[in-house]
Amino acid sequence: MTSLLIIEDDAYLAQGLATALAPEVDTVFHAANYVEAVTALKDHQPSLILLDIQLPDGSGFDLLPLAQLEADRIICLTVKDAEWEIVRALEAGAHDYLTKPFSLAELRARVRAQLRELTPNRHYRDGYLQLDFNQLVFTVKASDLSLSSQEIRFLSHLLAAGGQTVSRPALIEAVWPMDQAGGGDNALSMLAARLRQKIEPDPHQPRYIQTVHGRGYRWGEEGPHV
Repeated sequence: MTSLLIIEDDAYLAQGLATALAPEVDTVFHAANYVEAVTALKDHQPSLILLDIQLPDGSGFDLLPLAQLEADRIICLTVKDAEWEIVRALEAGAHDYLTKPFSLAELRARVRAQLRELTPNRHYRDGYLQLDFNQLVFTVKASDLSLSSQEIRFLSHLLAAGGQTVSRPALIEAVWPMDQAGGGDNALSMLAARLRQKIEPDPHQPRYIQTVHGRGYRWGEEGPHV
C-alpha cells in the first residue's frame, strides 16, 4: 500500500493536492506546519512526501533528515526561480522538486514517476474485468469503464489488501481523504452498491466486492492482480 503525506500550510492548496493525487495512492495525510509534520512522519511513515520548503513555524530543510528516515521518496515544493532552494533540497536528499506555481498535470506525472520507483504495476485482470491503477485504464467485458475518483480509491484500497477484510472506517478514510465529513457508513454502502452495478456480472451475488458483515469489505476474486 502506498501513502502520501502533504506538508503544506495553505489549506486550500493542500486540499486541492489531496484531491488531485488521491487516485495515485491508497492513503493521503496532511500536515499544516513543522510540528504536525514531525508527528505525521513518525506516525505514518509515508511512501511519498510533498514538502513545502517554506513553513510557518520552521524550515522544510530541517525536516529533510527525518523525512529521509521515515519516507521512501521526497518531492520538495519551492518558490519560483529560487535556484538555491532547489540545489539545497536535492543535495539534502530530495528526489525531485516543483516550483510554484505548477500544473496539476506536471505534479501527477512527477508523483507517478516517484511511485513507479517504489511499487510494481498495480493492476487486476481476468477475462471479464481489467483494473489498471497505474495507467488509470479500466474495462469491463472489453468495454471502457468510467470510474469516479472515490470509486478508484475504493477499488485500489480493496485490492491492495490482498483478499483481507478492510474495515469500514479504513475505507471511509481512504475514499474521502481529508474530508471524511463527505463520507460515512451510508455513503460507503451506496458507493459499494454503485460499483457492483458497474463491475459485477451479477450485482446480487457479488464476485469481486464482497461484504464481510459487521466488519467491512474484501476483494473476493483470486486472480492475476498486483
